[in-house]
Amino acid sequence: MSNNKITISQITYTLIFWACFLLLPFLFFPHGHQQSAFDSNRFVSWYVFSIVYLVAFYYFNSAILIPKLLAYKKTLLYTVVILALLSFYLTIYFLIGKYAAETIEFVAGHPKRPPRGFWEIFFSFGPTFLFLITFTFSSVSKIISRWFI
Repeated sequence: MSNNKITISQITYTLIFWACFLLLPFLFFPHGHQQSAFDSNRFVSWYVFSIVYLVAFYYFNSAILIPKLLAYKKTLLYTVVILALLSFYLTIYFLIGKYAAETIEFVAGHPKRPPRGFWEIFFSFGPTFLFLITFTFSSVSKIISRWFI
């Protein structure tokens, strides 16, 4: 009976986490002045890319990286892989923002304002926070399930 309760609680926590996670980009990604965030092609591109990438990263980290690298105390390699995945995520985020039609249209309409640079977008709070929260939850969930359940 206790295994059944653990399974139900794990499923409940997982569903709550993913429901909250799917709403986070609405807080952190700019979507212009449209009535709905989904009217912005840039936002939709960021949202779809982020959700697909971060869900894949969540399971990749908890199912492969932690058991294959961290469990065998290969912390330097694990850290390098995580930083490479973060860099890739932020680079794609930057490229979506830079080449979106809305950005090009905005820059053309405001010639005196320089476009946001690579480092400004690369280290922006929203996508970095989403990646780090995904990293934290995938790591913690794997460690808790491995050591305590």
